Amino acid sequence: MKAREAMARTRAFFTDELGLQATVIGAIAHGDGWRVTVEAIVEDEYMRQRARRDLIGTFEATLNEELAVTSFERKSVRERGTPMFSQ
Repeated sequence: MKAREAMARTRAFFTDELGLQATVIGAIAHGDGWRVTVEAIVEDEYMRQRARRDLIGTFEATLNEELAVTSFERKSVRERGTPMFSQ
């Protein structure tokens, strides 16, 4: 159940603190806490005004043993519809 709670708290953090609707794409127990990876649309209004596709940001959040988000970092940005990893 801790994984489910860690994911829920991460989504809530991104919604409440950053105004982003995040989708969890990974969760890993890390020491006494968790690392949760999410994707969220970033700068959508800016891109719509320029008739371009939305930008999808991938973020990694670190949660402590109380499941509070202690840090987050944007790992990458890509246009919607482009592959996550290019070869």
